[in-house]
Amino acid sequence: MQSTKDRRLSYDDDLWTAFEETFSKPRLKYFLDIATLYDSSLSEPERKDLALQLCQWNVELCESFYVPLQYLEVTLRNRISKALADYCKKDHENDHESEHWHLCKRWVGHDQIDDANKAAESERKYTNNNKLRKALSEEGREGKKSVHNVIPALTFGFWVTTFKSESTLRDRYSIIFACQNQRHPKFLLPNALYDDVCPKLDRIRDLRNVIAHHGAIFDLELETAYKEICYLLELLCPTTCTAMKQRNNFLVVWKSKPEAEILNRIKESIKDEEQQP
Repeated sequence: MQSTKDRRLSYDDDLWTAFEETFSKPRLKYFLDIATLYDSSLSEPERKDLALQLCQWNVELCESFYVPLQYLEVTLRNRISKALADYCKKDHENDHESEHWHLCKRWVGHDQIDDANKAAESERKYTNNNKLRKALSEEGREGKKSVHNVIPALTFGFWVTTFKSESTLRDRYSIIFACQNQRHPKFLLPNALYDDVCPKLDRIRDLRNVIAHHGAIFDLELETAYKEICYLLELLCPTTCTAMKQRNNFLVVWKSKPEAEILNRIKESIKDEEQQP
């Protein structure tokens, strides 16, 4: 398997012209400006070479966050789903099967839930047209919308917002989080857990959105973001967190930055400019 460094792009006129067409000139200009900020004495080919390296490194960093973000998002939404099912079962009219909380009357008129139900219905129709999936799918057998199709149809933003806005979930943190033991005594207080988790979820959601739109992330506080993802995932399930850490390569990619200490120098330069009167 090639190392990250071996896969680095190198400048030539044809590649730069192609990238201007496919990645767009404004996008390349951002990386070129960073390269110029790093060392304005570099020749144009050298600056373009460094810009291409930064562009490629950014792609690899986005890729390296796929595993941590997926582990966190899937775990979080399944934990919250269980808590919502418990809430609807105990506190609302039992007009649905306990796990299918999305069918509870409480959510009537909720746009995101309605959209997710429509998406699940489309999935059901697709399932009914596929014999193998129909044979394996409980939804196909029972012919009804399943919570297991609704959950992934809802956005990460929905789950973050629901965690923040549903005060009833604070009574069900024992369902969502697996960490409530003597190692984390402050988490026995719901408000302390809420205040600790919510800002981290907001920051991770913002990073996820930038990555989803293939934006530039290499100059963000990615080490902190990775630590926060690990922290939250450990609160949700320590075993799953350990499995994630063994299967992602963020730290390797992060340490393969082009040019030794380039980002630190750039940040120091920006800081000096901002401090000038």
